[in-house]
Amino acid sequence: MSKPILDPAIAAIKYDHGSRARYTLGRCRCAPCRAATCAYEKSRHAGERKIWRLWRVRMTGGFVVKNVKTGAIALRTFDRDDAVRRRDELNGPIPKRSSELISARPARTHIAALRRAGMGRRVIGRHARINDSVLVRIISGEIKKTRRSTADRILAIRLETTAPPGGARVRADKTRELLAEILATGIPKARVARALGAKARFPALQVALRATVTIATARRVRALHGQLCPPPVVEPTPQERLKARLSAMDADEFSVRLSRLRDLGAAG
Repeated sequence: MSKPILDPAIAAIKYDHGSRARYTLGRCRCAPCRAATCAYEKSRHAGERKIWRLWRVRMTGGFVVKNVKTGAIALRTFDRDDAVRRRDELNGPIPKRSSELISARPARTHIAALRRAGMGRRVIGRHARINDSVLVRIISGEIKKTRRSTADRILAIRLETTAPPGGARVRADKTRELLAEILATGIPKARVARALGAKARFPALQVALRATVTIATARRVRALHGQLCPPPVVEPTPQERLKARLSAMDADEFSVRLSRLRDLGAAG
């Protein structure tokens, strides 16, 4: 279940005046609460505020690139494109803030891909260091925007580097194929079931009846297949045997054998 939003009446009791929480959750609009929210928004947007701005001079029709803090003028021109280009060069790229709110759609899509691959919701939350109630609201679409730092932690989860737990489920197609090859050797099903860890008095294989299996079961079947069904030994071809013999010879032995072949050819 997702965490319910705090009731304004309860928030008004829980949070003091002069805090952003009292302004947003308690819906208080007193001067101290508005000042706290204003200070928060100023600090949040401080990194993206551009100090070099473009001004148009009405008397001359030209343009000026001016620093709003110091009043310094970097360029005077009648070409607006040159002024815009100079302003952007001086401001530089805006740094990305970890607290910036961005769309949660990429994170939601990535979570869906991880879950289709067998990773559970709680495992994703543990790797991303996100509360489960928040993750549920992201998956359901209740949270439309999330902090950039939260989205980055979700998108950083990769199946290649994050081993899913044994309880996660995957498709059973490959596992059924391996079991069929094991049973084709003539081993009884009960013996195979015991080898896979079944502890019932009359063990039975249930994999054939299911569309998915746990990763732990798939690993045990793969290990048992490797023990009972080793890969067939492929005999080398005559060309491969000759190549191996030639590579094992040193230079002197190769020269002697080559001279013998030349002598036999000349004698024939």
